[in-house]
Amino acid sequence: MKILLTFLFFFINTDAYSSLFQIESQRGDEQSLGVGFFVNNEGVALTSYHVVENSSIILAKINHVVYNVEILGFDEVYDIALLKVDITNKDYYQTAVEQKVLLGDAVKIDSIVGEQNGKIVQDGDHQFMVDIDIAQGFSGSPVLCNSFVCGVVVSLDTETNHAIVAKSSGFMQNYDAMMNGGALRKKNIGLYVMDLTKDAIITLGFDFSKKPHGVLVTYSQNNKLKSWDVITHVDNIAIYSVEELQKAIMKKYENETITFQVVRNKIPETVTI
Repeated sequence: MKILLTFLFFFINTDAYSSLFQIESQRGDEQSLGVGFFVNNEGVALTSYHVVENSSIILAKINHVVYNVEILGFDEVYDIALLKVDITNKDYYQTAVEQKVLLGDAVKIDSIVGEQNGKIVQDGDHQFMVDIDIAQGFSGSPVLCNSFVCGVVVSLDTETNHAIVAKSSGFMQNYDAMMNGGALRKKNIGLYVMDLTKDAIITLGFDFSKKPHGVLVTYSQNNKLKSWDVITHVDNIAIYSVEELQKAIMKKYENETITFQVVRNKIPETVTI
């Protein structure tokens, strides 16, 4: 199974332009740090979108020199942004590759010899988790499988500090759209929800002994879901917690539909948004 994981990813060949650089971005009084890496010889780079989101200033630090950066496009579902580094000195590629700036090599995994370099410990549709500790400021780092980029670090697991990685097999399908200025936003349906408590179950008139699953809608900004609805399924997948509901919705783009199965006044209903 480990070998299969290696070949299921859409690989980016970065043999020629695999250099990393530090990103500093400014949004209001807040400064954000992250990592970018080049994917061609025209100054196009990838990073995690939240590193540069809503930033008024974005800078790349390469070999102790600062360069301006613009966002070409982004994908909120995968938390990926495509960047253009504004630099005229083409020698910077060789310098950056040789020095690796100050960030060291990319996080490396090899699912065949994973015990040496880190291995995939959790695999999902959009992301996977690698059992290598990652620190704040390293979002945007490329993750390598057999010397090819198979993902980008977008977060860390708060319990283990392991790297959470967006799959190249997903976001590379939108590469051309991002290059052309695509702003691929995730769906926002304006819901406030809470896990089902014993008190809520009794108030709703459910049989507590049967331990119903789902989450309770406390407030809705859309006119299809209502307060006191209990969401039991999203696209036919059972929902047992707020976290599960959030993950299901975050996988959807704004132009996609979501089908909710809810219990409203004790009557099952289907709602499509």
